[in-house]
Amino acid sequence: MKNLSFFACVLFSSTVHEGAAQGFISETFYVSGNRILDPCGVAFVPRGINYAVLDDWDFPGNMNDGGELSEQIIQANPNSVRITWYNDYGQSDRPEYSLSDLDSVITRFKRNGIVSIITLMDVTCSNDYESYNSATAFWTDPAVVALVEQHRGNVMINIANEFGYVNWDANPVTAIETWKNNYIQTIQQLRIAGLTVPLIIDAPDCGTSLDALLTAGAEITGADVQAKTILSAHAYWSLQAGNDSVSLRNRLLQINAAEFPVILGEVANWQTDAQPCNYDIDYTALLKMCEELSIPWLAWAWTNDYCALRQMSENGNFSSLTPYGNVIVNDPQFGLSAHAVKTPYMLNEFSCLLTGIGKQVAAQDAFRIMTDVNGDKSLVILNDGNVSVSKVDGRLLINGAFQKNERVALNGLVAQLLIVSYVGRNGYMETKKVVLR
Repeated sequence: MKNLSFFACVLFSSTVHEGAAQGFISETFYVSGNRILDPCGVAFVPRGINYAVLDDWDFPGNMNDGGELSEQIIQANPNSVRITWYNDYGQSDRPEYSLSDLDSVITRFKRNGIVSIITLMDVTCSNDYESYNSATAFWTDPAVVALVEQHRGNVMINIANEFGYVNWDANPVTAIETWKNNYIQTIQQLRIAGLTVPLIIDAPDCGTSLDALLTAGAEITGADVQAKTILSAHAYWSLQAGNDSVSLRNRLLQINAAEFPVILGEVANWQTDAQPCNYDIDYTALLKMCEELSIPWLAWAWTNDYCALRQMSENGNFSSLTPYGNVIVNDPQFGLSAHAVKTPYMLNEFSCLLTGIGKQVAAQDAFRIMTDVNGDKSLVILNDGNVSVSKVDGRLLINGAFQKNERVALNGLVAQLLIVSYVGRNGYMETKKVVLR
């Protein structure tokens, strides 16, 4: 880079939400186009872990003795955790649990800046629409609504894990209409019940039918009067794509081109079939592409899985990461430790203040915009940390971990309105709305 001088014609505003000029700040995460935004309007890319909390039969008895696993998961640095929950676990000797136990787990993640995605597992891989009605009844129960709304700034709802058949049905044309209309009705019922948080819809056929999800997605998301519906595919479909890099990239490019947000709600290294671990999956190639394309993903699973090879931890402790878990956490190209960027909104105790927000340890600038003699502009990172740059419509331009004095070109962005967010290694945070002149 040639000699640089500070670019003085940068304007900083007092808010980050594009609607804030009208005094509006969202109380929940929300959707803009195919991006997820936090309540302050900053782009949020979920990078996290699936936590099968009720498959730990020591729960909830271990809530207060240090045995509950959220403290171990927090050390892996996810920015989101998908908590699997049951209305009815289905086994009478399963220890009793309650909504207050779920509340405690959500609160523990909340204190560490982690979004909780609650998913109901009762109808996993089922095509029984009568049984599915129990999921709708669960979410519209006043006690559940009250719990979710209490945490509306840090919670999303995954309505039903992997429900419905489309391509697995004898008549896929009819089946997709049934599946789509069922979810549209459910979305409307949940909104009438008073739920304001983002809703997540899994792909049919055990979460694997990405094509069906993309085909019906516009109608499903368009039915949400609050425009906060997110779709989710489970990346075992990589087997259907041939499990090679070219096919995987084509699938991810389909997701990136969608009009609505799509997350990979489950990504794993193995798929189960007749045996616990039947097919290995090229998950590292998949996650490298997800990082490149800013596609959200959640790793399956922390522990207690039918296929032991896809457990991130051998026994639930962070100190006992499996080889797979170590890659998910520490891989330099996509691992959670460096690439799961938490939203400053949550780290700053649910505030949208802009400059020097959060756990500030010392007055400092996190970044500067500079220009060289040729007029090319760069974002200069002044201290090690995670940086994201997005447009106000939520489209993420830059997202990753950067070292002190590293420079990122901003060519072609003159007269663009950008949101720049920084989270330092020492907890310092800074978010600014920037207009390049």
